[in-house]
This record gives sequence, structure tokens and C-alpha cells, in this order.
Amino acid sequence: MIEYRKDISGIKSRINIKRGRRFNIKICPFCDEFVEKYTPKFDFIKDGRLRKGDSILFPNKYPISKYHAVIRIKRNHDTNYSEEEIYNSISLALDFARIVYDIDKNYKFVTIFWNSSKESGASIEHPHMQVIIDKEPPFMTSYFIRFSKEYFDKYRKNYFEELVSKSIFSHSNIYVTINDVPLCYYETILIFRRISNLLDLDENSLKNFSKLLSNIIKFYYSEGFHAFNLSSFSHENYKTYEYFYLHFRTCTRKGDKVSDIGAIELFQKEQVIDYYPEELSKKLLKFPRKNL
Repeated sequence: MIEYRKDISGIKSRINIKRGRRFNIKICPFCDEFVEKYTPKFDFIKDGRLRKGDSILFPNKYPISKYHAVIRIKRNHDTNYSEEEIYNSISLALDFARIVYDIDKNYKFVTIFWNSSKESGASIEHPHMQVIIDKEPPFMTSYFIRFSKEYFDKYRKNYFEELVSKSIFSHSNIYVTINDVPLCYYETILIFRRISNLLDLDENSLKNFSKLLSNIIKFYYSEGFHAFNLSSFSHENYKTYEYFYLHFRTCTRKGDKVSDIGAIELFQKEQVIDYYPEELSKKLLKFPRKNL
């Protein structure tokens, strides 16, 4: 069972107490010889899964959203990603989001994220992305939507055009910039000019994005980093807003140990936990308090 929480300050978290089990695996369920047997199916998708090339989309076994899918990127554990593999995987995420929107219009905010390894918060080493679809945008997506609207109303300027003006290079309508105040290590922002949401991406934009992202990952590797995170920041499905541009943020991870911080925690600032805070309160109350 997934539980969404938000306090009076607007801070959000997601709880699924079963998620602690996701590290207890003996085999890799995403490898070709096991994927059919060990991955679940969606009951609202014909055949239960979506496929494009070697990429396969299926339900997350321990979801953090009502609609939460995993996209296995490739057949093996190789971490060199081609443009085609990235394109196929994101295409599946968008296909899934369109299917969900057709059957449930209330779920209109799509987030694609990628934890590339255990050092970046993945529970399974096999290369995979994820996509969640929510009624409300995640915390930091909501923040940027609100901030950019207020900025536009005050200055009659698009905040993202300010970032575009600092871009170091571009490809078609996608601009790559390094923010002066990064959210994380080696953060790189890819901005889709005049597109507000993921479901308005056309084939050319998606292919160009796949080329850019493939090159950025290669750059990270060349710098000695082999773990990275990525998250999209997307407004409401099929709607264009003058003040908001769709963008992705990606960054490296410096550590070489298993991390419990993935893209949702790192970029969206929503903690995903597998316990109830109320149970922690009970435990702490029972713990002997000395000298108090």
C-alpha cells in the first residue's frame, strides 16, 4: 500500500513499508532469462508489458505511486548506453504515461527518473529507468512551477530563458546549461525550449535528447564517475505554459557505496521510506532516557 504525506509546510514524502524487501534478491529479475518469470504485469495493458527494442516496461514491484513502472533499458548489465537504448526506454515511459492518462485523467503529472547504480540509489544493478504518474507534481517540480509563475508575473520574463541564455551548447530546441547554484555534484540541466510537458515531446526532440544525454553520460564516465541520477521536471500533460519549460536534471555521485538516496530524494526532495514515523515515535518513547 502506498501512502502519500504532506505537512502544512508543503513538504512531501511517500511510504511503502514493503520497499525494504527490494534488496533481498538472489537473481537479477531484469536479465533476459528471468524477466518474463519474475517481473509483474499491468492489468490495463495488453500483454501486461510494453516493449521497444531490448527495452521492456512493467510494474514496479514496490511502487511509490499508483502508476509506477520500471523500464529495463537493455538485456545485459553493460553500462555503456547508446542513443537508441535511451530513446527506446524514454519512448516506453511516454507510451505508458499516455495509456494511463487515457484511462485516468486525474493522474496528469509524469516524472521519469533514473538511478544508474547502487551508488545512486538503485536496488538492482541491471540498467533501468522508472516513471511515476501522480495527481500532483513532486515537491521540487511543484516548486519550480510555482516559482516560475511568480517570476513571470513579476518580471514578465520566463525564468528558464535566463537559464537558456547561460547554456553552453544546444541541439535543436534543447539547451544544455550548468547552473550557478547546482542541486548536486556535476549537475547538468537540459531544457526544452517552449515545451512544458513530457507528453508534448515529438520524435525529433526525443531523438535529440537521447543524443545529448548519451554524450553527457560519456562525459561523466570520462571524468571518472560511473554513478549518476536523472529526473524530469514536467508540467501538466498536454498543456503549454508560457512561464514553464520542461527540463531534465542529471548529476554524478561521488561515493562508491550503496546509497538509499535516489533521484526522487535527490532532485525532487521527497523522501521515500519503508517505515511509519508513528512506529519510530513509539520505539523512541520506549527507549530509556538517562539524565533527562
